[in-house]
Amino acid sequence: MATFLERSLPFKSDLIEYWSPPSDTLRRGNGDCEDLAILFLTLMREETGVEGTLIIMHYPGPGEGILHAEAEFERTRFFALRPPRAGTLVARIPLSLALRITEESRPRGVTALRYSEKTLYYDDKPLPK
Repeated sequence: MATFLERSLPFKSDLIEYWSPPSDTLRRGNGDCEDLAILFLTLMREETGVEGTLIIMHYPGPGEGILHAEAEFERTRFFALRPPRAGTLVARIPLSLALRITEESRPRGVTALRYSEKTLYYDDKPLPK
């Protein structure tokens, strides 16, 4: 499933950080890392009944580095950076919470995320690690 999505839906960065609901990602035909990871986890839950986790990692780089979303399903990570790099776990977000964030973000057109001091905040509340 992950390989199919990676080949079928091209990666496209957001100009403004926005977590798309899975239906929007499918309609657009592309998404960034969290859009594709959330879509993958949603499809896997529909197929198996098992809920996966959205993993947010911080990778060092120029400036503040980058945040990258990966899907964790049955102890396997999907959509990890290639080539693999050493990163720091920032948040482990259950799919149900990730989907709620996408729906709450839709009217605003932007996701209220803030990364500070190795913690990811949504609407000024820290997300679980």
